[in-house]
Amino acid sequence: VHKLTDNFNASLFSATLAAVLPIFFRDFYSVSPLTLAVPLIFLTLYVFLHIEKNLYDLHFILLVTTASLTHPISLVMVVALLGYLLICKLEKIELRRSEIELLLFSTFLFIWIQFLLYKKSLLLVGLGGLISTYSLLPVPDIFLSLGIIPLIGGVLCVYKYLFRGKIKELYMYIALSIGVALLLALRLLPSESGFMFLGVSLIILSGQSSVFVQRYILKTRIGDYSSFFYPLIFVLVIPFMLIPSVSYLRDAPVIDADVASALQWIQTH
Repeated sequence: VHKLTDNFNASLFSATLAAVLPIFFRDFYSVSPLTLAVPLIFLTLYVFLHIEKNLYDLHFILLVTTASLTHPISLVMVVALLGYLLICKLEKIELRRSEIELLLFSTFLFIWIQFLLYKKSLLLVGLGGLISTYSLLPVPDIFLSLGIIPLIGGVLCVYKYLFRGKIKELYMYIALSIGVALLLALRLLPSESGFMFLGVSLIILSGQSSVFVQRYILKTRIGDYSSFFYPLIFVLVIPFMLIPSVSYLRDAPVIDADVASALQWIQTH
């Protein structure tokens, strides 16, 4: 967020939201491959923002490879990259040829690795047999899991920068948010892991939203009180984010069920 906005208050605000995102306390803080996959994928997308620097293209390819081997949910990374390419084309934003080549190479690299990993399953049941239909969280659970603040901030940012303004770097996270939301709506992603990615991407967009909302307040009659904007939304984090997180934490497993059964097998063998 600091890279996108160059605003300390906005980055601190988003970091605070990410630390208390309720869906994390529901499933994320346990031992599982997903625990590594989520930060790894967002690190990969962050490195892409610096792709013009030397060696960052190599770092990006290494991270894409690692994420592809870590968890199949890395599919959302490909969705973000291709969505970014599509939005930039629709918005007529010029991309360097090297940038397009890197995006396409990363996509084909991910697909190739998945074919290597799941070759036997593909030969056995075909592509259709690997596609699962997942249940979706009820609407009240969606609001509790993501939090009201990231939802409002994220949607506001998507609306402003898809239809009114243009910030090229934001399109990566806008594409991720829209892509994951569509996959969840079509029930092609597990609800819990899908909402983790959606929550973090909305939080990143909320950081940008907080910047232009504060600038708007400065232009109004209450502009003299704009310095109270961030303290106020930090206070709102407690009822809308922190309390649901604490309630989820009481029921969250310390160890993933598959990991627990594996540890029990190790104990007897």
